[in-house]
Amino acid sequence: MKSLFSPQVYDETRKRIHKLQENAENEWGKMTPAQMLHHCQAPLNIMLQKDDYGLKPNFFAKLFF
Repeated sequence: MKSLFSPQVYDETRKRIHKLQENAENEWGKMTPAQMLHHCQAPLNIMLQKDDYGLKPNFFAKLFF
């Protein structure tokens, strides 16, 4: 699995993000590039404890984590 902590992966990811264009044709769904970036950012914010989005762990999540 790739890690953003790897300089090579980080640079590759930055290049891909910089290639995004606002008027790009949707290839994988109905999201705009801005919506897709927001969607991808949410799990990172949870892991970095910047936001919890009101989520509360259920029984199984508490059991595993």
